[in-house]
Parts: sequence; structure tokens; C-alpha cells
Amino acid sequence: MKTPMQELLEYIVNSVKPDYQFPVGFEPNFQTLLKKERNAIKNAYAQGANDVLEKILNNDDINAHKYFDRTYTK
Repeated sequence: MKTPMQELLEYIVNSVKPDYQFPVGFEPNFQTLLKKERNAIKNAYAQGANDVLEKILNNDDINAHKYFDRTYTK
């Protein structure tokens, strides 16, 4: 299974003409974003475990939408 960012990178690379030259820094920037995405996924997983415990102990209504909003929407 690939992440959406991995799928996007693969799509971009496979969609360009064979003689196309990517802009300088394109691939390193994508690699940086893939690492950032990996860390975000790992953090979401860890936070999910904490949220489950908090939900059980405090009967709080925590869900994926609230997690996303408080983490990524500012």
C-alpha cells in the first residue's frame, strides 16, 4: 500500500515525457516531504493510542475529524 504522497510522486514521474528534466531540487524536496509525511503518520498513530485511552478514561468524544482539525487546520 502506498501513501497518497507516494502515489502522487509516482504519477508525476511516470506522466512526464522521457526527455523532460525536472527542476533542480525537485526530487530532494519530494524526499523531504515523504519523510515529513512518514513522521506525520507515525505521530497520528501514536496520538490515536493516547486518544483512545483518554476517551476511555474521560468519556471524551475524540475522533479522526477532531484530530485532523486540531493538528492540521490552523
